[in-house]
Amino acid sequence: MRRMKPVLDAWRPIAILAFLSLFPVSIWAQEEEGEKKFKVTGLPMIDYSRSQGVKVGGIVMGFFSMSQRDTVSPSSQVGLIGLYTGKKSWGGAAFARLFWGEDKYRFLGGIGGASINFQYYEDELIPGGGFINFNTGARFAYGEISRRVVSHLYVGVLGSFSSVRTEFDIGEEPAEPTREKINGLGIPVQWDTRDNVYNSTSGVYSVVRTVFNQEWLGSDFEYTGVNFQINGYQRLSERGVLAGRLSAFVGLGDVPFEGQRVVGREDIRGYSQGEWRGEQVYAAQAEYRRNLAGKWGAVAFAGVALAVNPDDEDPTSPLLPGVGAGVRYLAIPDEGINLGFDAAVGRSDWGIYFRITEAY
Repeated sequence: MRRMKPVLDAWRPIAILAFLSLFPVSIWAQEEEGEKKFKVTGLPMIDYSRSQGVKVGGIVMGFFSMSQRDTVSPSSQVGLIGLYTGKKSWGGAAFARLFWGEDKYRFLGGIGGASINFQYYEDELIPGGGFINFNTGARFAYGEISRRVVSHLYVGVLGSFSSVRTEFDIGEEPAEPTREKINGLGIPVQWDTRDNVYNSTSGVYSVVRTVFNQEWLGSDFEYTGVNFQINGYQRLSERGVLAGRLSAFVGLGDVPFEGQRVVGREDIRGYSQGEWRGEQVYAAQAEYRRNLAGKWGAVAFAGVALAVNPDDEDPTSPLLPGVGAGVRYLAIPDEGINLGFDAAVGRSDWGIYFRITEAY
């Protein structure tokens, strides 16, 4: 199976749309006594990866306060997002992130669908190793609600439901697609002392989400997924912030292919081909963020990850380093939300990333 090649002609549209994406369209609505009630921001999205080619899409976000008398809670957010790629992958979702009761209550949720043409690395079926293409179509819904129980500690409940169809491109004849449901309930636990949930410059955010996927919920697999992350932020100067992140995903039980974690995403930049994946993925990274002038800034980052499949003959991947840099533009000053682009290099891989807010 041949490797997917970069789309070299992508650089011209990337350059044009990258420039355009730094200028969101914003409107304020429903003003009362000089106070802005609801802000809507829309912007195009442009990205590129070695496995997907050019990715284009758009996002519309609305920011508002659940109560005008509440001066403690962060701004709530609702939105719509859509994406299409050069490999004919697509996805769309509606999402919400709500804060109310002087930040005593929090809600995070979304619903959507996607059809992703991707690849995974196979060294048993293919002599010498190589990529196998596959398509995963999914419909999904997620929701979690948490309450502050003491100080900065939040505890809640969550539900995760998905219907997944996966088809592998193996050999001359297409394999029979698998159709599965992965449904679970869980417990999110958060500790949050950040100064800004959208662009932190000080404090700590730690969260453990434990999801129990069970047959009695209609799930075709029984396994437990534990997502852990701890992010720390320290202002070093008026213009500089140091951020660090430790993260882990641990799957326990009958973990399906779709339940594995692919090395990459926000945990380690520089990996876009999907070569490394596992039932367990551990990562650590640090990032220096610097305001340069006005609304412009830059970041430099480095990290390392490890993928583990306990049942494999060789269960542990090599250490997977990633290093890179990026540019930022303060697109929504009222919320501290940056847009930007990152470029990163990993182990025999690399990636380019369009960002809305920071990586973590």
